[in-house]
Amino acid sequence: MIILTLLLGQVCLKRDIDVLFDKNNFLVVKNQTQTKSNNKFNASLKAAMSGHFARLVSRRSLTTSRILLQQVKPTSQPVVSSCPAGTPLNLQIKKSGKEPVALEDHEYPEWLWSVLDSKAQLQKLEQDPLKLRRKQLRSANRDKIKQNNFLSEI
Repeated sequence: MIILTLLLGQVCLKRDIDVLFDKNNFLVVKNQTQTKSNNKFNASLKAAMSGHFARLVSRRSLTTSRILLQQVKPTSQPVVSSCPAGTPLNLQIKKSGKEPVALEDHEYPEWLWSVLDSKAQLQKLEQDPLKLRRKQLRSANRDKIKQNNFLSEI
């Protein structure tokens, strides 16, 4: 753990990169000098450090920024349709058939409006522990693969 933190710190110093954590413990990588080679490095660094692995790295070993804490939180507003009713959706898949048209908001099922709401999805997952565990295992496996890919590039 300490060796990995030191290694990450040395790599970041060589590349002029600031590695930060935002208020939700997500990794933020900022370049001081932007080049094409740094873009690939940043993408691989972000992929390897995101999720559970980012929490393993001590916050004290990396710099943090007050700017991230001062960001304005968006207020939750009811979700409305992105296009007015009657708008053709250009989703005609079959040659024979009508072009789908957007409906009124009240004509869609209620569950549709909560699909993009992360809090509602988390509450739904908490009701079914098997699905929650499966999602956690997939996420952990994905993070492990990203970490192994990152370490193989070093």
